[in-house]
Amino acid sequence: MERDAAPGLPGIGPAVMVETRLGPQPAEWLRPGDLLLTRDHGYRPLLWTGRSATTGPGVVPPLHIPAGSLGTGVPEHDLTLSPGHHLLLRGPQVALHFGEEEVLAPARDIATGAGPAADMPLPPGHALCHLLTAEHELLLAEGIWLESLLPDPAALDRFGPAAAAEIAAALGPALATGQCARMVLRPGEAGVLHPRTAVATRRRAA
Repeated sequence: MERDAAPGLPGIGPAVMVETRLGPQPAEWLRPGDLLLTRDHGYRPLLWTGRSATTGPGVVPPLHIPAGSLGTGVPEHDLTLSPGHHLLLRGPQVALHFGEEEVLAPARDIATGAGPAADMPLPPGHALCHLLTAEHELLLAEGIWLESLLPDPAALDRFGPAAAAEIAAALGPALATGQCARMVLRPGEAGVLHPRTAVATRRRAA
C-alpha cells in the first residue's frame, strides 16, 4: 500500500464541496457515518475524519486552484488541496503514456500544468480535512474525482500516534491490506499530459 509520498499530508481545504447522498457538503461538515459518493462503489460511509494544521515548521502550504482553471467549470468552485493530494486523470493520452485507463497524480503537478495555482495559507483556525473510508476511494469534490485518505506508513507517521491509533481502530485488519485505488504517478510524470483534458470530472465519469 506504500507509494511515493509528496511532502505533507494529503488533505482537502475547508469549504470544498464533497458529494454525499444528501448532496454536496463542505468537507469540514462531514462526520463518520455520512455517505460519500465514490467512483467505484457508489455511496460508502465515512469512517473517520481528521484535521491537520497548514502552518508551522515543515508544513507545506496548500494549493489554491481557481474555479475553471482546469477546464470550463472545472473545478466548479475554487479548490484548496494539499500539494500531495491525488486527483484522477483519464483519457487517451493517459493510456498512451502510462498503459492505464485511469491514474492518480499529485495536485501540485496538475496545477502546475494548468498554470494558475498558488501556495495559499489558510486563515487562522482553518485546517485541511482528511476523509477515511474502508477502502481507498475516489470521491467527487467540486466536480473533480480525487482520493480519500490512504493510511500508508508515511501518512500514519505524519499524523502522529493518537490519530494513527484512531485510524487503526476504525479500519481494523483492513489497515494492513489497503491498496491504492489506481496506479499513482511519480512526482513530475503528469507533466506530459494536458490537465484541461486529462482531469476526470463529473462529466467524464464513465
